[in-house]
Formats: sequence, C-alpha cells, structure tokens
Amino acid sequence: MNKKILVFIIVIIALLLLMGGLVSYALSDVEISSLSLTVQASSSMEPAISKGDIVIVEKNTEDIQVGDIIIYKPSWFPEPVLHRVISIKNES
Repeated sequence: MNKKILVFIIVIIALLLLMGGLVSYALSDVEISSLSLTVQASSSMEPAISKGDIVIVEKNTEDIQVGDIIIYKPSWFPEPVLHRVISIKNES
C-alpha cells in the first residue's frame, strides 16, 4: 500500500474519532422540553445500549418500575449514569 494512502487513512480515522468525541461531549446533557439527550459513557448497558450511543431520556420520576432504564447524576462521576432498575425499595 502506498505510504501516502496509509497516512491519509490514518488521518481520516483520527479525525472521525475526534469528531465522535466532540459530538459526544456536545450532546451530553442537552435538554429539549421534557426530553434530554445524553451519550452512554461505558459499555455497562450492553447489549441494549452500547458505549457511545446517543440516548433520548424522558423526564418521568413518578412511574419508575423494575426493568426500566433510568439516568441519574451521581456525586462520584462527572457524567450522567444509565442503569436498569432491578428492585425498588419503599423507605417509609
């Protein structure tokens, strides 16, 4: 393979990765009325949601059920976190 073509391909791949990172950063926490957009930061939700997927979130805290996927902002991590609800405890 020609050296110029190889360098060109590497530069294009690097630019695509950079653009993907910028889009991910720009879309984190974008709000549109009752919906917001966020980017999945890890592979912890695979295969349902992959790392880098853009997720549309509807704000609804009244009807959370086991099996739902929720998003929250923990104090220990700078980005929103997605998790599947596995149990609900009523604290009264």
